[in-house]
Amino acid sequence: MEHFASFALAGILYYLSYAHHLLTRLAAAVLFAGGLEVLQLFVPGRHARLIDFVMDALGACTGIVLVFGFAVVQTFSNTRTGGRGAGGQGARRD
Repeated sequence: MEHFASFALAGILYYLSYAHHLLTRLAAAVLFAGGLEVLQLFVPGRHARLIDFVMDALGACTGIVLVFGFAVVQTFSNTRTGGRGAGGQGARRD
């Protein structure tokens, strides 16, 4: 569970830093998770485990998709309200 949670946070931060091209970001997150597991093969006392890779990749992808979904909802909300937020009342400029 700690693998999933830490990689979900990493996925959120990664998406916020590089929000363009969702599929590219998902692929990069999976490759990063796999790379970390492969690197553990060369560290004494560490073991690469498939379940760790799966949880890391799922966590990172979940974080990326959650933030992407939030961004889509936010954009849709702003489009429907003319950019004035969900309440429909923007700041008045006189």
